[in-house]
Amino acid sequence: EVYGCSYKSDVADFDGRSSLLYRFNQKLMSTLKDVISLKFKSMQGDGVLFHGEGQRGDHITLELQKGRLSLHLNLDDSKARLSSSLPSATLGSLLDDQHWHSV
Repeated sequence: EVYGCSYKSDVADFDGRSSLLYRFNQKLMSTLKDVISLKFKSMQGDGVLFHGEGQRGDHITLELQKGRLSLHLNLDDSKARLSSSLPSATLGSLLDDQHWHSV
């Protein structure tokens, strides 16, 4: 959150069948460091919160699985190491509680 500055927040509502597509301007993207942050609240224990794909097959997926947050990464040539489709990180519990959570 930003204090002392004007701040505009957009909220999207999804029903389990809808999605939002956003295309980044490739010229403005940083390849050394990118920061992704979001806030969510959900009544459902399972669902994709964020999915992004690169031009070389790399991707990142953040999802709820049984009320826990799971992060899946495939960064370019690491496909062989992460082919088991196990999350690189799982944390939290009961995140399907209709309260706002920051990631």
